[in-house]
Amino acid sequence: MTVPLSQTARFFLTRWRNTGWMAAGAIGFTLAASVGEVIVPLIVGALVQDLADGVHGNLLVWIAVFAGLRWAIAGLRYGAHRNYGLATTKAMREIAEEAFDRVLRLPSAWFARTHSAATVRGLTRGVWAFEDLSDEVLVDLAPTAFVILASLVVVLVKWPLLGLGLAVAVMAIVAAGAVLLFAVLGPARRRAMAADTEVAVSFSDAVTCNDLVKQAGAEAREAKRFAGAVGLWAERLRLTWLLTALVELGQSTILTLIVGGTLLGLIWLDPAVGPGEIAFFVTLAIVLEGHLRDVGLHLRLAQRAISEMESMVALLGEVAETDLPGKGIQRPRDGRIEMRGVRFRYPGAATLVYRGLDLTIADGERVAVVGASGAGKTTLIRLLTRCYDVEAGEIRL
Repeated sequence: MTVPLSQTARFFLTRWRNTGWMAAGAIGFTLAASVGEVIVPLIVGALVQDLADGVHGNLLVWIAVFAGLRWAIAGLRYGAHRNYGLATTKAMREIAEEAFDRVLRLPSAWFARTHSAATVRGLTRGVWAFEDLSDEVLVDLAPTAFVILASLVVVLVKWPLLGLGLAVAVMAIVAAGAVLLFAVLGPARRRAMAADTEVAVSFSDAVTCNDLVKQAGAEAREAKRFAGAVGLWAERLRLTWLLTALVELGQSTILTLIVGGTLLGLIWLDPAVGPGEIAFFVTLAIVLEGHLRDVGLHLRLAQRAISEMESMVALLGEVAETDLPGKGIQRPRDGRIEMRGVRFRYPGAATLVYRGLDLTIADGERVAVVGASGAGKTTLIRLLTRCYDVEAGEIRL
């Protein structure tokens, strides 16, 4: 089931906003650690420049600053992950409880057109996808974007022309990657997940109807049916991974050209550049390349998580309602059941299941209801429990 990206984004942001201080703590610690990562190349550049100038008195100071900064970054990341874990766990629990409550309150017509295995698969997959999306967006993608932007600002300040060219190249590769992921990989991932759901439905049917399968001697037929569902799923998943590998190969090739070209541009624009600046730029380029490479990975994983959340988001968007007025537990005076002139068809169906059905079952009487598949045996129970109302006639208990 496909839902707009904006709807999934609103769902995700609302759930995180509801976690309060835990979300704020995770974001704050993450941004602080990202600032530390941007400072590291400056320290390395200053250290190398002092060594090149023969100034050895500050060597231990720079090493201590470098080690202290790395320790601080590690501590900040621990704080971010701790708050992230608390916030995500709280949100996932609330989502699971709300989904269960929503399913219980959906109208019977919804259950009539929905397979239980597909519903369970979509919900469990969606809840775990929420954690994956939280991990990619808040723990990985957000700090990565911050480090990239801060690094570009530093280069722009020191070498404006070089920084401008680098910024344009970075924005182009990120934008192209995002378009490929959501326009090409997104539909492929949805098709693979649809096939995955069919696998779950096929397996559920074979398990829940195992007695009938054995009675009919249909084990081979069911195995063939399941193998077909698994084969389709595997083929679609293989195509998804192939497209992912091609996108990653293209991004890696372009990144290598950008970093190499930028370093050559630095030497060409400033032939007198010192060793400290070279060390600073090389260190910054390594950090920048690593984060740019990570952007592609995080975007791919985020896109997959968004696709896996769609069924859950759509289900939680369903309108919960009471099927019929006056429903509730009503204790009959005795066990007598009367159906008089009952006329019924399922909502949206053209064919009548019952046309003028009359049935009387006395108190204490045992009646066996038999018939071919589709004859209306299950429908009889649904009407007696008032999962549906009749078009005409009446049922008395």
